[in-house]
Amino acid sequence: MTDQTQKPLESKLLAQTASEPLRLKQLPLSRASSKFLEWVNTWVKNWQPAQVLPIILMIVGSAVWLFSLPQVNLDRMNDLGLVSTLPITAWIALGLLTISFSLVLTAQKVNSVLILFHMIILVFMLYGITAIVETVPRFGPSWRHAGVIDYILRNENVNPRIDAYFNWPGFFIMGGLITQIAGLDSAVYFLKWSPFFFQLLYMGPLWMIYNSLTRSRRLIWFGIWVFYLVNWVGQDYFSPQAMNFFYYLVILAILLRWFRSSEVTIPRLVNGKLLQQIPKIQGVITQVFTSEKAPPVPTSLTQKAFFLLMMVVIYFVSVTSHQLTQFAILFSVLLLLIFQRITPKALPIIMLVLSGMWIAYMASAFMAGRLKGMLEAFGQLETALDANLVNRMNGSPGHMVVTQLRLGLTLGVWLAAMLGFVRQWIRGTLETSAALLVAAPFPLLIMQTYGGEMLMRIYMFSLPLAAFLAAALIFPIIKEPPSWRYTVAVGLASAVLLGVFWFGRYGNERMEYFTPAEVAAVEFTYQHAEPGSLIATVTTNLPYKYINYEKYKYVKLEKDLVLGDMVSLFTTLKNPKYDHAYLLLTRAQEAYVEMYYDPGLIDFEKLENQLLFDPQIKVIYTNPDAKILEITNFEAAP
Repeated sequence: MTDQTQKPLESKLLAQTASEPLRLKQLPLSRASSKFLEWVNTWVKNWQPAQVLPIILMIVGSAVWLFSLPQVNLDRMNDLGLVSTLPITAWIALGLLTISFSLVLTAQKVNSVLILFHMIILVFMLYGITAIVETVPRFGPSWRHAGVIDYILRNENVNPRIDAYFNWPGFFIMGGLITQIAGLDSAVYFLKWSPFFFQLLYMGPLWMIYNSLTRSRRLIWFGIWVFYLVNWVGQDYFSPQAMNFFYYLVILAILLRWFRSSEVTIPRLVNGKLLQQIPKIQGVITQVFTSEKAPPVPTSLTQKAFFLLMMVVIYFVSVTSHQLTQFAILFSVLLLLIFQRITPKALPIIMLVLSGMWIAYMASAFMAGRLKGMLEAFGQLETALDANLVNRMNGSPGHMVVTQLRLGLTLGVWLAAMLGFVRQWIRGTLETSAALLVAAPFPLLIMQTYGGEMLMRIYMFSLPLAAFLAAALIFPIIKEPPSWRYTVAVGLASAVLLGVFWFGRYGNERMEYFTPAEVAAVEFTYQHAEPGSLIATVTTNLPYKYINYEKYKYVKLEKDLVLGDMVSLFTTLKNPKYDHAYLLLTRAQEAYVEMYYDPGLIDFEKLENQLLFDPQIKVIYTNPDAKILEITNFEAAP
């Protein structure tokens, strides 16, 4: 085409464009974009001017919190834990968030989106703080778990003869897979943010459980809020129990959502001659079985089969991962079935078979030599109480305050749950399923002491439904919208629980956090210790065993030092089986003995001086937070 013919064509097109308005063809929106715009439109329509103040408080509180964190000085921490280092601005931030949440929860209309933002910020404040203020990951067991994963990645197998972890390796195998997918050389990178991740993970099944029990969104959200304020147990670190607690919640959520029983048969015993003579008790028992009516959830046979299979798979994964959680699940299912709250009668039989097979075959290496002792401990309630309560009532004055507050918070939550159950009963709602699930973990106490931690684990398993019933002391309300009294009640309850939370959750932080200097000392040990060497420590709270898990022999000297048995201690360190032994003395270990024992009972400086009298023992490494002694054994067997 020539220039002369092109110009008239361009002029015609320009003239047509000027005479006609420009029309743009509307492009079709994607399904996700359409739903998002619909949600925004709905949120704008439901916008209330009264929500402006809570949003401002939430944003300001978050900003003040971030401003406060650099002011936390861990060197000033005492035996009360992390609470002793929090600046006043941190408490102001928590107060602003609490006020904001109280206003939103008791507003004329419940804004679940805004409440969800409050929940995420609360979890970040309560469970993400150590990931920010502490330089290296905290808590010794989490480092050991990374070491088990390191072993699996290097050897591509598990060795049940090493220790208990390898008899329930499900979590570690999954952790190794995730580590490989992420392209990381160690699972240590996951440690710092694990509590924040797991606590967020719990929110989904918690919401499902509560939503299956009540239609009150205020009660649902306040129950989750209370759960986070009283979860002091600290089992959400990088561990099998953290992941298995999620499995526990998911199974409860599925049961209460899709397998609630709508038909109840009154046991014959209730209509027996004995109870007929006591009509009040007969009426109460009858009400327990019949008063809780589950809302119908349309579910096809195929869907029920799918959810049943899902529960069996999840339970099997739990069986392979943790020795205790499976029994908490089993007891919960059994109790719900006995009181006819759920329908799948074959489920506990399947669970029992799976647990029995795993213990008999896959965990046989662990059970060998331990079964007799476990059977002897079974049913010894007094022994269990001594290990879980009496033996914990010792230590420094600050540590005793923390211990007593933890015990008080635990008993207080259970008492509040009981009162919430009674108040709901008086209102005409009998929360039978919730009460049963609070009670279900208690039989675990007679199984074994679990290293003095069984009562703590029982509290953890009972907490989801205990928090729900405790929240029922305030919600659901009888009249809508709620009055200002409910706002005050939520705020005051939250303030009290927040104050106690910091003592309970982080009361041991002085011995549970580690410094870079302590990590450097452990790294030095692994660089210089030949495989097969003996590595000794006073206690186990230090960042070790994260690499070459199986290549060293580890020993703890705490018992010998408590008894003052230096002969036994020297015998251990100079065992002729080992050419070299290494004794690690760190700041966190010293904090442990200062918090748990009488002053001067275990003196690190005195211990070092006694050991250095031996010419075969010398200091090979020192920094402000750690010291390493090398024991050379010239009498070691060739």
